[in-house]
Amino acid sequence: MLATRDFNGGVTFSSLNKSIAKDEIVSVEIRGDFDTAATGHLKTAINIFGEDSRGKEVKSQNNATVDHEIIDSGSLSVTLGADTRATSTVVAKAGVEQEIAQYRLTATNANANITELVISNDTAVDARISEYRLYDGSTLLATDNPMTGTTTFKIASGNLVVPANGNKTLTVKAVLNPISLKTQTGAQLQLTLTGYKYVSAGTEVASSSLTVKPVSNTMTIRKTMPTFTLVSGVTGGQGTYQPVLTFTVSADANEDVIINKLTFTKSGFCSCSSFYN
Repeated sequence: MLATRDFNGGVTFSSLNKSIAKDEIVSVEIRGDFDTAATGHLKTAINIFGEDSRGKEVKSQNNATVDHEIIDSGSLSVTLGADTRATSTVVAKAGVEQEIAQYRLTATNANANITELVISNDTAVDARISEYRLYDGSTLLATDNPMTGTTTFKIASGNLVVPANGNKTLTVKAVLNPISLKTQTGAQLQLTLTGYKYVSAGTEVASSSLTVKPVSNTMTIRKTMPTFTLVSGVTGGQGTYQPVLTFTVSADANEDVIINKLTFTKSGFCSCSSFYN
């Protein structure tokens, strides 16, 4: 840094004594430090004066900068993460985290220091949730319990900073309450990110009413679930019964599974007289 000056309608940097060797190219950068009231547009004209090694004055050079827009804070946008969990079944195991959704936060023009995120779910699901946990990668940022369908993550300042013109993807996980009654299974869990607070360029920005609220896929909460695994397909042959489909069924360790009915749908053409199991 060669020098600093206060800017009020114009500024002159004199007595710099910066020497430039012959055939050398030097890049000069002028930086401005703006307070939060300095919003609007800025366009400057620059005049450069100098002298050669013999003390002879060099013809002045001048040019104008492009128009710069000065804003009081950056902006933040939120979308579903690219790898957010697809619609599926989650098993209610006491003390076990279940990933529910991912949210991608993008900051524009300035860093965004996130201090609060708010998510919501159907109030009927509250009883099934023991706790929600918010992660940045493997780092636990905050926890909270849903109250009348709303969960508010309070994040310590500086623990979650989205870089200017960059992004971060956060993960919401749920610890579910155990299921003991038949009526408690089958609840539908879907999370909506409804609001946030962040600090950008020294200004706190709050949004409690997003224009577009990212909504997760739907999770069905159950006490247990079966897993079907294909073993083999058609082996071929004529005149006798041949295996068409062989598979195994396993129950989650959380609870037994009782299979009451299996339905198969035939696709394509088969010259078959009958099927049996």
